[in-house]
Amino acid sequence: MSSKTKILTLLCTLLMMNHAWSKSSEVIAQLPLNHCILHADIVATGKVIEIEKEEVELPVSPGNKEKKVAMKVAVIKIEQPLMGCKGLTQLRLAFSTNNLLGSLDYTEGGDGLQLKQQFGGAPYRGIGMPALPKVGAEGIFVLNLHHTGDYYIYYPNAGSNAFIDSKIPDYKSQLETVLFSLKCLDNPLLLLKDEDKNVRYRATEIFLTKCRMRPPGKGSLQVFEKYLEIELNDLLLSTLLEMPWMSTDANQPTRQKLWWMIDPSKYGFKNPEIKAYVGAKPEDFQKIWDESTARFLKENLNKIHIKYYSVNK
Repeated sequence: MSSKTKILTLLCTLLMMNHAWSKSSEVIAQLPLNHCILHADIVATGKVIEIEKEEVELPVSPGNKEKKVAMKVAVIKIEQPLMGCKGLTQLRLAFSTNNLLGSLDYTEGGDGLQLKQQFGGAPYRGIGMPALPKVGAEGIFVLNLHHTGDYYIYYPNAGSNAFIDSKIPDYKSQLETVLFSLKCLDNPLLLLKDEDKNVRYRATEIFLTKCRMRPPGKGSLQVFEKYLEIELNDLLLSTLLEMPWMSTDANQPTRQKLWWMIDPSKYGFKNPEIKAYVGAKPEDFQKIWDESTARFLKENLNKIHIKYYSVNK
């Protein structure tokens, strides 16, 4: 192949990659439900009972009180407090009718709420934006307290996980995920000692994710790193060792997904040397990773100490 042909081939490849990226960018990403719960200040089932007529203006950030955004307010009646709202019967949810990612307007699409750029771009599926609250809507609310302390808001990119409508087909499954995540945060030791390995795997994934998830800014509060208690630390590591390295099930927690969360390089882990050979299959290389990470864990179970983020010293 001549140099000119190689250059033309490379350019064509780059153009194809750019086209694929452009098409994929038409879908706005949203955080997984577990992540939204880990970020949340409150979780509750409830019902929208009123949309207030007057809008409120709220500062966009604690450090920029001059810049404000106009927001509508929905009054939510709490039916079952699940986290962070014990004793609360109602709350006020401030929400924007504009997409914060750009100048967009709302249009009704065949599969739900869509967003369409006002300057003539392609339609965007609204999965990166929660549905607009409507009077009578019931479901699970996963919300954060606005830094002013007067209103609750949707977490950025929470999408349909900020409000899970009770009318959706998989509502029961979503509710089970919410309850399991909250149970894990409340008593991880109980789930990590469960006889069912799948329960242990799910709990490990949720709690390790929580450990390495830096809390969002809360005004002047500082964030610190602390070490986990030894029993919890050891249970997480032993379950991580027990996990498969990979799985054909995308929803299955695996050691590969969680490996970086224990900061293995700090304890001397180095990526295994993998030499390609004729007839090699992808699973051959994954087996090397499986054996290398498992061996490292066995040799360092008493040395690795997992850290987590905290707003308290």
